[in-house]
Amino acid sequence: QPWIEIVRRAEAFTLLSQDSQRKAPPSPTAGMRLAFEVICHPQGLPAGWKQGQVSVWLVGQEQKRTLEVKLNVLQPRDFSDYIGIDFGTTNSVIAFFNENSQTVELVEDKGSALIPSVLAFAGGPRTYKIGRDAQNEMMVSPELIVRSIKRIMGYDHEREFYGRKFSPEELASLIIRRLAELAEAKIFETSGVYYNIRKAIITVPANFFDLQIRGVLKACAMAGLDTEEE
Repeated sequence: QPWIEIVRRAEAFTLLSQDSQRKAPPSPTAGMRLAFEVICHPQGLPAGWKQGQVSVWLVGQEQKRTLEVKLNVLQPRDFSDYIGIDFGTTNSVIAFFNENSQTVELVEDKGSALIPSVLAFAGGPRTYKIGRDAQNEMMVSPELIVRSIKRIMGYDHEREFYGRKFSPEELASLIIRRLAELAEAKIFETSGVYYNIRKAIITVPANFFDLQIRGVLKACAMAGLDTEEE
């Protein structure tokens, strides 16, 4: 299905689209563990359950193995209130006002409210991990890691991953978008309603000059947040 993407973790197998004719790989791969990830892209899909599958053929075996993929697409409402984001150089923190308990709550990721401002690309320019999952990749694939991105906001300092160049604002926007998504998940957990967050009050260091501030604003806009200026 078009909304399913396969990310290879090994080079010893061939990826085929749904319409391709199956062909055996040129050489057997017995004894090798071939790892891959299934990524789902819900953007543009109508609400409701979607079903798909990934078929796997092994060398020397005619019978395929089928992995069922199910995706429940929810159409979110617009969240009328603001969330707070402390977009830090090393760690970030998110907070929102819980209408039910009338208290301010911190959003946690992997059991901690301190969310590493780290991004790790995984398999391609469209697939990546953020936060503690990305931090765990720092020793394994340091060349695919983005950290301390706030230090170069406002500067023309591009980085290239998997043949694609990213500006500091683009990289920061991926982290900020993930922070907003964590808040959306937490609010869904507390309210039972899935919201689309477009409003956030985000911190800017007092020593940031104008280009750096505009870099943060640009990153927020690229992350899908509305920006306002007085």
